[in-house]
Amino acid sequence: MLMIDQAPSNTQSEQPAHREEYTPKWSICTFESFEYFPDQNMYRALYDHDRTETSTAVISTVAEAADTDPIDMEPLHNTVDIDALDALLSPHSARNGDRHISFRYHDHDVTVSSYGGITVQSTSD
Repeated sequence: MLMIDQAPSNTQSEQPAHREEYTPKWSICTFESFEYFPDQNMYRALYDHDRTETSTAVISTVAEAADTDPIDMEPLHNTVDIDALDALLSPHSARNGDRHISFRYHDHDVTVSSYGGITVQSTSD
């Protein structure tokens, strides 16, 4: 299931209570920040649109959440059109408000925002 939501650019989400910041071991890109919220088994990453494509950041974040080498994961293009994902969440599109795209990938719920944020949560607990 793919969902697209457009919200005003000043929308902020609630912060989970406990978080841990660290450097992901499976990353194939550089993140501005990467956090894990153990209370919710949720990962949140912030990436730079100028240096990283959205699709690459999604793969890296899910690989970390799944503790799996990205090479061993199903290709993202089997789940979502990566050209559309990259285009819809480009910095240019963010000027029209924050867009959120949600989908399931590699047994994880993924939400990506046009401001460069990604949240990933396992669907199998």
